[in-house]
Amino acid sequence: MTWTMTNCPDPLIPVRQLVRKKAIELANQMMADNVPEHLALMMALREAHQWYRAASTESRAAYARA
Repeated sequence: MTWTMTNCPDPLIPVRQLVRKKAIELANQMMADNVPEHLALMMALREAHQWYRAASTESRAAYARA
């Protein structure tokens, strides 16, 4: 199953929109590589939060526009 911003697991709903977008992208890639959904969600959410903290304002803005 491919997740989208409007069709995503409940744990992603309260997450900041940009972090959710990144987590969905990462989780979809992981699931395409046969990572189970629950693991993909957990790992993608962690990586998305790390990306958000490390990204510059310009990088976040560019990603938001993409």
